[in-house]
Amino acid sequence: MKKLSILVVLVLCLALLAACSDNTSGENKPAGKVTYGDGYVFTYKNVNMSPDAPAKEVIDAIPEKYEYFEAASCAFEGLDKTYTYPHIEVDTYPGDVDRIVAIYLRDDLVSTPEGLKIGDSKEAMERIYGTGYTVNGIEYTYAKGSMSLRLHVEDGKVTYICYASKVLGQVAE
Repeated sequence: MKKLSILVVLVLCLALLAACSDNTSGENKPAGKVTYGDGYVFTYKNVNMSPDAPAKEVIDAIPEKYEYFEAASCAFEGLDKTYTYPHIEVDTYPGDVDRIVAIYLRDDLVSTPEGLKIGDSKEAMERIYGTGYTVNGIEYTYAKGSMSLRLHVEDGKVTYICYASKVLGQVAE
């Protein structure tokens, strides 16, 4: 059941990135502060970001190289783009400007600003974020403003952390 749930989530994420692709590497400008959002805000390399923020300002501010992938969007007109850094992944969706659709924490070397990281206990998650979540299988979702914080809990441990735009939920549902 756990493997099926993870597979379903991965398929939904990949559906946003399906079709044509182009893999290249990019370099970024020096770090700065970019703050957005009416929900949870994630900070990486001194850059604050959240779903639905204009992607270019965030990507330009992160002072690390990234791997880049793009594909024709199945949900919007234009290209979905993925920027993969050593510890996070930033996915975008097209529109008037490219905007962040999701931010994924990739390992336990980064944490949310509130202090939660992959590998922490469900109790730590509830201590930090409370019990005001919805549950769908192993996915626990906290809604705040125009976004959600999605966490997978398996065997009492957090195994996945994703900041997601409500646009992602509307597309996936």
